[in-house]
This record gives sequence, structure tokens and C-alpha cells, in this order.
Amino acid sequence: MATAGSKPRLQSCCRWRGACASSNSVLRWPVLKNPAYAGAFVYGRTRFRPPRREGALPQKAQRAIEEWRIVVKDRYPPYIDWPNL
Repeated sequence: MATAGSKPRLQSCCRWRGACASSNSVLRWPVLKNPAYAGAFVYGRTRFRPPRREGALPQKAQRAIEEWRIVVKDRYPPYIDWPNL
């Protein structure tokens, strides 16, 4: 809380490499990876890879968009367009 004569402190969420994240910077980097932001319902985005060595657990891996099992576009109101996803 700022007192008389003191400077207000920056919020820690606003210190991201020296500047706040704007909508332009969010779209430039692949931050929004969930297809629901583009208004789509999808199923089958990931798969399990077999373990590399005996006794290890299978690892989750991303599938290519062409390999997603179910894609229903325009299911939700979009925040970004599909090509930006």
C-alpha cells in the first residue's frame, strides 16, 4: 500500500521482460495453444509414446493438427482466429 510521498510498486505480474504483455505480444508467441481460444472443441490432441526404456512410464506427446481425432470449429465464441492458433 502506498503512503504519502512513496512511489507505488509495480505488480509482479507486470514485470515480464521489462514490459507488460499486450495482446499483440501474446499473439506473436505461441502462448495461446488451446483450440478453445479459437472457438473450437477438439479431442485427441495428445498421445502416449511408448516408454524408451524398460520400467519407465509412457510419455505424453503432442499430435499434429491433422492427426487430432475430433475437431469442431465455431463451437465457442473465439478470442483469436484459427490461423493464429
